[in-house]
Amino acid sequence: MSTHHNDVSNLSLAWVHNQLIISHIMTEPYDERPPVINLQDNSKDRTLGTLSHILGPLVGFLAPILIYATYRGDDQLLKSHLIEAANASLTFLIAAIVHSLLMAILIGCLTFPVHWLLYIIWAINGNSALNAGQEYRYPLTIRFIS
Repeated sequence: MSTHHNDVSNLSLAWVHNQLIISHIMTEPYDERPPVINLQDNSKDRTLGTLSHILGPLVGFLAPILIYATYRGDDQLLKSHLIEAANASLTFLIAAIVHSLLMAILIGCLTFPVHWLLYIIWAINGNSALNAGQEYRYPLTIRFIS
């Protein structure tokens, strides 16, 4: 009988001990957010670069040209991205004229959407490079502005 009493007593003590540990854990403040490590310099606003990259394929060549022409800042990385986006938009304008001529023989119906899709992908890559603080060069782009 004493063995059974000791077992019940030990079991009761273990249960109380576990309850104390659980209540301690439950009252501890716990931050569920993952740790954030900032790897980039957020002191510079590069919104104009994002607009220039993204608006080029969406609204046409005029947006990147105007953004570049009105930029007066001293951020050299941003300036190089604005130049690249302007060059890419001018190159795409020329290519769109060629694509429209090719539509007369129906091949332009295929080349234009493919080129436009690539332009969107390249613009997203350019914006990602800008946000990472890296240079970017659009492929197959004539460098009108240097």
